Amino acid sequence: MKLPKRFRLHEAAGSGGTTGDYVEAIRADGGRLISVGTASLAVVPILASDERPGADLPRLAAGESRPDALIAPKAIAEATRGTKGEGRLQIGPESTEVTGGDGKPWVRFDNPVGSFPPIDDVLELTRRPSPAGHRHVEVCLDAEALARVARAIGAGEAVRLRFLVNETTGRCDASGEAHGAIEVRPVREPDAGSGVLMAVVVS
Repeated sequence: MKLPKRFRLHEAAGSGGTTGDYVEAIRADGGRLISVGTASLAVVPILASDERPGADLPRLAAGESRPDALIAPKAIAEATRGTKGEGRLQIGPESTEVTGGDGKPWVRFDNPVGSFPPIDDVLELTRRPSPAGHRHVEVCLDAEALARVARAIGAGEAVRLRFLVNETTGRCDASGEAHGAIEVRPVREPDAGSGVLMAVVVS
């Protein structure tokens, strides 16, 4: 399987070990790669060799079967190393062999053993229609810029975002009185510093 280096699923899974009753790992679940941390969840599709040509997503080689295994986060980290290209993973039932985009030799990682948390119920929560008395809102952010602002104001652990939302669209954008400026403050010390991030405009 080819893995474009921009998919750094190991960063959501942490550095190894266990999370509660579950092993910390990346799950290859047929058509998905799934990463779970103590407060995070990331899901990336796995495409067949001839599916959605040109899409920059994890992709199986021709004739390669869809994987079903737990993968060590360090294996994904190894696959995303290098300054260009894409990593490759050969996922087996007991181990995963990896090479990064830098062309270094294959490295073998034992697959973790243990239980993986059920994630479909959590994903379903984000897909349900808004219940009575609630509504979904949407904001598009530059993730790297948000991280830089958070570090600049000393909010390395958590930030609070405050922004106007267009009542019609439910989005934070630059339409009407919703100017698209997002206030960023530390959660623990809201008066310790503040920043502003502009919403990304998506056409």
